[in-house]
Amino acid sequence: MNGQSKELFGIRPRLGKPENKLELPVAKATYVKTRVLWNVYRQRAELKWHRYDPAPQVASLEKLLSLMGEDEGGCFFGWAKTNLTRPASADYAEVIHSRAAITFSLLLLL
Repeated sequence: MNGQSKELFGIRPRLGKPENKLELPVAKATYVKTRVLWNVYRQRAELKWHRYDPAPQVASLEKLLSLMGEDEGGCFFGWAKTNLTRPASADYAEVIHSRAAITFSLLLLL
């Protein structure tokens, strides 16, 4: 926790080298004490934090985790849920299986 901000990281195996683990920023929440809400941010490709427009604020960190799980556009994990139904290469299959591990890692950080 950095001041009033909490950054959530996913931990997943490196593609092609599963023995190496990567820690990747997934979401950021900043607590606004006057409103008793958390502002929600996601990181884009240029590695800058941007407000998550579909739901820019949540009431709790538990709601943030729920929001991340329902993310249809793939803003937090980098791939949309709809892409999970396409035929998978070996590397893509590894990414699909690591999504559950990332979610579990996020729960352990809270």
